[in-house]
Amino acid sequence: FPQSQARTLLGLSADPPIALFFGTIRPSKGLEVLLEAWPLVVADIPGAILLVTGKPYKGLDTSKTVALIRRLGIENSVRTRFEQVDPVDTNTYYRATDVVVLPYHDIGTSGVLRYAYNSARAVIATAVGEHSSRIVEGQTGHLIPPGSPEALAAVLVDALRNRSKLRSMGEAAQAYAADSSGRHES
Repeated sequence: FPQSQARTLLGLSADPPIALFFGTIRPSKGLEVLLEAWPLVVADIPGAILLVTGKPYKGLDTSKTVALIRRLGIENSVRTRFEQVDPVDTNTYYRATDVVVLPYHDIGTSGVLRYAYNSARAVIATAVGEHSSRIVEGQTGHLIPPGSPEALAAVLVDALRNRSKLRSMGEAAQAYAADSSGRHES
């Protein structure tokens, strides 16, 4: 369904650029790198919103994440939901956003990447694990080095300033996903 409807369902304004960090929150996923990059993003794009949505892994204490958000002074531009999202509602989060961000330190495979592509969303991710082979640079998303808030911020600012290109990249990602799922390995 349309982005505007998804944003309404989540209580978000129709206008701002929105980035999404989604899925189980665990140390290997590099959320702190994204949060450290975010002040640089909102300095260039004051209305930008970051959605951080997911269940903490094995009871991970999110108070450190909340403290980091406060220390960085980004509490007005970051929306958190630290709980499991009903699968029925998952698509609403993807559809409400402009780009999905995966700043992982380490990963084998990524269900979030697949879901983003199936939801026609471009992905900005670190060049680790399958991200390196499934993200077509500049076509379905962007790859960045792991652990670099500055590199992540630069790519995010550039991407969020050109939301029409992000939409085109999301469409290419969806086509890529459809083509990849039609292939069968033996």
